[in-house]
Amino acid sequence: MARLSEDGRVGLLLSTSSARASHEWEAFQSGVFSHEVRSGLYGAADADGDGRVSYREIAAFVEQANAAIPNERFRPQVHARPPKDGKWLVVLGKAMEHRIEVDGREAQHLRLEDSRGVRLADFHNASGQRTWLARPIGTGPLYMRRMADGQEYRIDSMPEVVKLASLTPQQARTADRGAEHEAFSLIFSLPYDRQVAEAYDFQAPVLLEAEARKPSSWRRVAGWSALGLAGASLGGGLWTTLSAREAKSGQSASLPHAEAMGQNQRIRTLNHRSTTLYVAGVIAAGAGLGLLLWPEAPAEAFPVAGPDLAGVQLGGRF
Repeated sequence: MARLSEDGRVGLLLSTSSARASHEWEAFQSGVFSHEVRSGLYGAADADGDGRVSYREIAAFVEQANAAIPNERFRPQVHARPPKDGKWLVVLGKAMEHRIEVDGREAQHLRLEDSRGVRLADFHNASGQRTWLARPIGTGPLYMRRMADGQEYRIDSMPEVVKLASLTPQQARTADRGAEHEAFSLIFSLPYDRQVAEAYDFQAPVLLEAEARKPSSWRRVAGWSALGLAGASLGGGLWTTLSAREAKSGQSASLPHAEAMGQNQRIRTLNHRSTTLYVAGVIAAGAGLGLLLWPEAPAEAFPVAGPDLAGVQLGGRF
C-alpha cells in the first residue's frame, strides 16, 4: 500500500487502517464505510450539483456522516487523495436522467430503500442544499423514509425525474427491527452541503503511510524471533570458525599420520558447520527484517482509481 500511495497516478479512498476493525451494522446489511461510500456515489455527495463526485466530495461526505459518533472506535477514519491528473471519482452522466430531486428547503436525514426493505442509500442534506440522487431501475417501487418522523414517500418507476416535494408522505410500512446500535444510529446525524465539501482537508489523513508501515503484533513477534535466531546462528558460525582456526594452529608436524588425518577431518567439519550457520543466519536476518519493515495494507479500501477511470459500478442498474 505504501508503494501505491507513492504513485501520484493512483487515487486513494480508504477507511481506517490495519490497526482498526472494519465495522458492519445489520441495519445497513453491509460494512458501514461501504454503505456510506455507496450512498455518496448515488449522487448524495455531489455538493455542487455538477453530476460528478470528486474525491474531496466523497471524503467530506463520509467524514460528515460519522462526525456525530462520540466513540472513535465506531467512527471510520477516512483517508483520501485524488490522482495527480484528475479529481473525479465518478461521473454519473446518464444515470442522473433517472433521478430523485430533494429541493433542500429544510435539512433532513433521508433513507432510500427498495420494496424488499434493502437499504440502498442514506444522506442528510443541509437546509438550502439541493440533492440529486440517481436511482436504480428494474427493482420495483422505491421508498424514501424521513428519519425524523418515520414517514416515507413511495417512488414509482415513472416519471423519470421525481421531485420529492411533489409526493405525499405516508406511514412507514414496517418499523426498524431490533435495537439499533447507539453509536451507528448517529450516522448521518449532521447535514452535508457544499460548504462541508469545500472545507475538507486532504492534509488531515497523513498518518496513512506511517500506519501502513507499522507491522501487526504477530509479525513483530515473528520478526524479532527471526532476528534472534539470526544472531544465534551467526554467533555459532563465528565460534566454529575460531575453533577450526585454533585446531589448525595447534597441529604439529610430528603427529602420527592417522591422528593428523582425524584432526584434518575435524577442521573440515567445523568449517562446513560454520558455513551452514552463516547462511542460516543471513536467511533468518532477511526474514526478520522483512516481517518488521514490509508495510501492511489497510483493512478496508473502496475504491482505488486512476485518472483513466470512466466510472464506478454501483449495485443495481440505473
